[in-house]
This record gives sequence, C-alpha cells and structure tokens, in this order.
Amino acid sequence: MIVFVGNVLSNKGRAISYTEFLVGRLKESTSEDLQLVSGYKNKLLRVIDAVFFLIYNRRKINLIVIDTFSTSAFYYAYVVARLCILMKKRYVLVLHGGNLPQRYKRSPASMKLVFDGAFKIISPSFYLSEFFQSEGFSVQIIPNALEIRHYQYKNRCGIEPNILWVRAFDLIYNPILALRALRLVLLKFPLARLTMVGPVKDSSFQECVEYVKLHGLEDSVLFKGLLTREQWVQDSTEYDIFLNTTTIDNQPLSLLEAMALGFLVISTNVGGIPFLVEHGQNGLLVPSADERAMADAIISLLELDSKSQSALSERARTFAELFDWKNVELKWLTLLNQNQ
Repeated sequence: MIVFVGNVLSNKGRAISYTEFLVGRLKESTSEDLQLVSGYKNKLLRVIDAVFFLIYNRRKINLIVIDTFSTSAFYYAYVVARLCILMKKRYVLVLHGGNLPQRYKRSPASMKLVFDGAFKIISPSFYLSEFFQSEGFSVQIIPNALEIRHYQYKNRCGIEPNILWVRAFDLIYNPILALRALRLVLLKFPLARLTMVGPVKDSSFQECVEYVKLHGLEDSVLFKGLLTREQWVQDSTEYDIFLNTTTIDNQPLSLLEAMALGFLVISTNVGGIPFLVEHGQNGLLVPSADERAMADAIISLLELDSKSQSALSERARTFAELFDWKNVELKWLTLLNQNQ
C-alpha cells in the first residue's frame, strides 16, 4: 500500500486538490494499492485522521507520500513525517508551499529533521529545487501536470477588456489587487469587466465585496464562487486576460491551465512563477501588490497589435503542453517502483 497524505476536500466545497488528481491518474496506470487521506476540513482532525490511518494500516504500508506546504499546514507534514520515522516507514516529501524557503530560514532545525529523514524529496518547480539543493538536500523535480486534452485552445487576438481571476479567496492570493487594478483600467477602458472564480477561505472575500460596493464597481465585477474545472474552462472562452495576484506561490496549476487555454496571462513575479512566465514571451510579470503595475500591464495587452497578442497566446499554449500528464506520468511511476 502507498498512502498519499494531503487535503482531500473536493467533496467539502473545495476545488479538487492536485494530489486528488494525481492519485486518480496513477490508479489508471498501476496495480499498486493507492490510498488518499484526509478529508476533514478541520486541520487538527485532518492530522488525527491521517495519524490513525497510518498506525492502523502500518503493516500494509510500503511508502507514504506527504504534501508539504509552507503555512500552518506545514505542521501536518511535520507530524506525519515524524510518525513515519518512528514507524520506520519510507516517506516522500512533495514540496508545494511557495514560502518554504522563508520557513526554512526561520526554523531550519525542524525542517532539517523532516527533510533528512525523507526517502525522496520532490519539487514541482525549479524554484524550490534550486533553493533546497543549495542547502544540501537532494531534490528531484516532477512538475505538476494537467491533461492538455481537457483545455481547448483559443488564440487571443483582437482582444476585449474581459478579465478572469481564478483562485481561492485567501489573503495570500491577494484578490483585492485584481479589483484595485481594474479600477485603474476602467479610467481608460470603461467597458472592462472582471470575473472572479474561487471558494471563500477567509476575510479577503468580504474585503473584495465591500471594495466593489465602496467604489461602485457592481456593473464591472462578477463573483461566481467555486466552479469545477469543467465549468470555468467552458466559460473561459468569454475572457481574454487572466490575472494571478498572489503574494506567495510555487507552481500554480490555475496559471498553467490559463496558459493551456491560450489566455494572455499577467502574474505577480513571486516564488516560482518566473520559472513559468517569461516576461514578454508567454505572459507578463509585475511586482507583487503593485496595482499600478498590474493595471499598466492590462492596458499594454489591450493596446498590443493583434499579431503580438496572438504570438503571446501561442507561446503560452506551447509552454503549457510541456506539463501534459503523459510527460509526467512516467516520472511518478518510476518513483513508486523504486520502493519495491
């Protein structure tokens, strides 16, 4: 048995996690018994559930794969990794948190304890791989993947000021930045429209709602809540520009999805994003929390000639195709087979 420990919350009103996607695809390619925990929304209950599952099934388990984030969820990985060490079970750390380098600098001892005991350390991005290899750890890169066939490409040229934002309403993703930038864009393009898609995780959603009311943006902003991947991909043909406003990130799947769809992408240049978006080649990068820079980037895309818009769109799709599941599947199967 191989157990993947992460957040399994798609049946609790959250978007499907990458680990859920990963396990689903791997089950189609291997006869291994793959299990996924845990589905509790409460973080403490999630840890307890994972611990009890691992202890109860310890005789069957050959390998444990642990999602490792950089915020408070890091302690989920820490507890599970410590349990693996006590049970003398091999474990793999999969680094997801874009702020993991900063956490390591603040508290290297606790992270070294977990990292040193790992059978393998996997990073989806060059960003985290480069940092932790510079700290003396061996890190293998296995990118986050998508199934490119699910993303019908639309070339964006002769675009309209129709803007899409897709992410959870969470302070670390800074959704209010999209609204502040929109307000500046409206001064030059009064027909600009912004649609925001994603579940509510904290007070940032209410902050956005209040900002819209305060500045009279009701006719320019639409909140759609949580949509399935199929729903927002189907709706995506109505939009031309995709905003990623995050303050911390590693290798956001939503950004790769937008590139696969041919969006003209604008993102903050934090964490691992500059390894995905090459400024002026397959998208645009702006400083974090800079509404003026983001507004200027939106305006610059709208004022580009159609040929240049089309080229940006094509290069975004070409880059996203590198992350197709068929190019990533073998790396995961090889890793799991190493444990046999």
